[in-house]
Amino acid sequence: TTVPLPDWATVLHTLDLTLTGQDSNDTVFIGLKSSTYFRVRVRACNMIGCSNWTDWATFRTLSACGDGIVYDGEECDDGNLNDLDGCNSLCTIELGWVCSALLEADPSICSAAGIDGVRVGDEECDDCNNL
Repeated sequence: TTVPLPDWATVLHTLDLTLTGQDSNDTVFIGLKSSTYFRVRVRACNMIGCSNWTDWATFRTLSACGDGIVYDGEECDDGNLNDLDGCNSLCTIELGWVCSALLEADPSICSAAGIDGVRVGDEECDDCNNL
């Protein structure tokens, strides 16, 4: 398949697919799974032509906070970037909450920690006792 290229493009070719992204410095390829290793080679193209392919190399995608999978030092990842729901937009657990996932690839489920003096979520009160 021929992909029309813009005036400047970087082409990323993995063993099983070719992705095209545009930008000379920060190319973002949407649809690559977080925290995954790929064997890749790269070439750059502009209106004059394309460079040769680089040698094959290994590259790893970084995790993306909000993708619903806890990777790379994230404390939690509930699948969104909302604050005040237990897992904030930086994927850290908020004060007064506990978060966990049933399986490694599941989004974090956050609930009020309780008996900690911090009223969050649907807690009616939290005065640090069981009464």
